[in-house]
Amino acid sequence: FRISLNPKKSIFDMEEGKLLGHIISKDGIHINPSRVEAIQQIDFLRNKKEIQDFNGKMNFLWRFIPNLADHLRELTNM
Repeated sequence: FRISLNPKKSIFDMEEGKLLGHIISKDGIHINPSRVEAIQQIDFLRNKKEIQDFNGKMNFLWRFIPNLADHLRELTNM
């Protein structure tokens, strides 16, 4: 990947920060609480499109949920 950083737009020596929807700190990568809250606010899934949207939101969190694909398989097969 060709990534370049602009020092004028960068912040250094931070304790933690948000990056691509995650919280990054010296302790590692964590789920952004706003993402969890958005998923918790989802109501009953009524159709195929809502199931696909839900799966997309959940797949964003794959690294934090062991065996996520197994958990979502039943929804995907509906």
